[in-house]
Amino acid sequence: MYPHLLDSDACVRLLHRNGSAGCSTPGNSAVEGNLWRLSDRDMEAGSGQHIPRGSVAVLPAAALEDFLASLSADAAWASHWAGALVLAHAPGTHLPSNPLPASGALWPGSEAEAPSHAWNPAGTGSVLRALPFPLFSLNASASERVAATLSRAPSTGAGPSPAARMDVRMAVPAGATSEACLAARTCLPLGGHTVWARVGPRGSRPAPVLVAAVQDEASLFHAGGGAGAHAGASGLIATLAAARALGRRPPAAGRAPIVFAAFAGEAWGALGSRRLLYQAAGGDADALDPARPARLLEVGRVGCVPGALHVHGADRGTLGTLRAAAAAVPGLRLAEASVGGLPPGSAAQSYRRVHPDLPLAVLTDYDAAWPSDAGTPTDGLDRLDVRALAAAAELVARAAHAWASSAGGDGDGAPGLGVDADSLERDVAQLLACFGPQGLACPLAAAVLRGGAGPGAGPPSSYVGILRSLTKDSQASDPLVKGARERFLLGYLAYAAAGIRPEAEGYVPRGRPCSAASELQCPGGGVCVGAQTQDRSSECLNVTAKYVPAYPTALECRACDGQRAGGEGWHFTDAAATWEASFGWPEEDVWAESNWPTGTPSLSLLLRESAAREQQVLLAGVGVALLCVAGVALLQKQARGWLPGAAGGDG
Repeated sequence: MYPHLLDSDACVRLLHRNGSAGCSTPGNSAVEGNLWRLSDRDMEAGSGQHIPRGSVAVLPAAALEDFLASLSADAAWASHWAGALVLAHAPGTHLPSNPLPASGALWPGSEAEAPSHAWNPAGTGSVLRALPFPLFSLNASASERVAATLSRAPSTGAGPSPAARMDVRMAVPAGATSEACLAARTCLPLGGHTVWARVGPRGSRPAPVLVAAVQDEASLFHAGGGAGAHAGASGLIATLAAARALGRRPPAAGRAPIVFAAFAGEAWGALGSRRLLYQAAGGDADALDPARPARLLEVGRVGCVPGALHVHGADRGTLGTLRAAAAAVPGLRLAEASVGGLPPGSAAQSYRRVHPDLPLAVLTDYDAAWPSDAGTPTDGLDRLDVRALAAAAELVARAAHAWASSAGGDGDGAPGLGVDADSLERDVAQLLACFGPQGLACPLAAAVLRGGAGPGAGPPSSYVGILRSLTKDSQASDPLVKGARERFLLGYLAYAAAGIRPEAEGYVPRGRPCSAASELQCPGGGVCVGAQTQDRSSECLNVTAKYVPAYPTALECRACDGQRAGGEGWHFTDAAATWEASFGWPEEDVWAESNWPTGTPSLSLLLRESAAREQQVLLAGVGVALLCVAGVALLQKQARGWLPGAAGGDG
């Protein structure tokens, strides 16, 4: 039996300039091993002699970091394992540690730099290790199947044993770096597209107020969508809900517009913010609005601690406006963080580097440290509270409205914003459904994309993914280049900026028909939202919403035309060197992922006979084959005797 486990997520090998991290299958073939339920005794120092070599460990999520630590500490113990399966956590459990670095910064060698503050004291840094075998995280249904298979296994060792077949083969040689594999075209860079939209008058002179969130997070498992770190979506959900609230009551003419931006790839070297700021410095009109704000508010992890929010990095004026806005939100307590600085992985860090005098703040529900299970499978959307997310969205909307009404100032004397709290909670609940089990097959996404995501679309991945190519027209919503998450974000923000709820009963597109794939453009700089073909389900909206590519500034894509195959290719360049030096940017790691063979990664369960039984079957097979050969020879001899003219015949 080979039931393929679709309900699993793989740890995959990623490459950077100095080496690699993550997991892959040794050699060029899949590996098989009998399942071994890991016990506390197996983890004791000096143990392991009783574990058959080539076993596949089956362990609870709570034991994962201890298991990985033992692999690093004891090579002899590690040699017994061909791979590992991590069972789903029980609802409500929190893990004591996580795979992210203690500094919170995801780059090789970050731990050696002794950060002034450990934002992630429970972090082990295992996400940066190169693990020697496949590692899969199972969801609840897959975990039940594995547990049931183990429970039916004979305790005496007689009969077939449950086993796993794992394939995480890389298309790059062992020891390769991202620079080498990109040159050989055996890998692709991590990247995506930052998405932003403008709420308020188009073409207004005051610099905009920027409200930002990150699209994705880092975790040890991410091939199937990023199991773990899903709560990183919380800031994005609050930001989207705030955009819709302000779209219904946009800033008046002459006031500052509000730009809502979702940055891609911040955890992997500030891919989104660094690229956007660089392209704006070069005059790219698609990046100018979000790159030169009068004020920045970034929404980080929120919604896990009802009624409590913390502000990081704010000046006195920004903090004052946020406190006034919080006072208008029932039951919300706002406090200044007890430690200085900005949380790692926030786009605000890039803005502070390039615009050191820019008033900004980062909003989170934690104070001085990330939760212990950040970036693990237990850090999921089930932890989020709808009312807490709605309260954060209301705070963001009120503060942004105050700043916009004072043309980017501190918001003193600005008129208050009327907020429909019930409507805001409904918007948050809809978004949670789309980021959760329903995925982008949810009713809201179906309305925004006009069915463009497809009925089988899963949740928006919390992993940035790879960037295969770029489109000639950077705003073309080509599904080969822009993922469903990015197209959904652009459509949602565009509709929010237009004050339209496309999921409302009886809504019919009223804008000019267009093609989101760019065959039929919208006039006057409008944006095409909906499906990917020219029909009545796609429409032009008279708003500003843009894509900005997010990939390392050390790379360029030559002759890119959006096709999966052709003459394009990723190459290193020093075009941004002068700009980077002027702001003291560190050298990029340039993360890349193997160009995986078709069907990889994959995981299957099977029943495998014992070695003795396999030998018996082999010998029996050889015996049967010999008997068949002897039988054929005998038949041939007899047949020759029956033929006319055969020896002994009558002629």
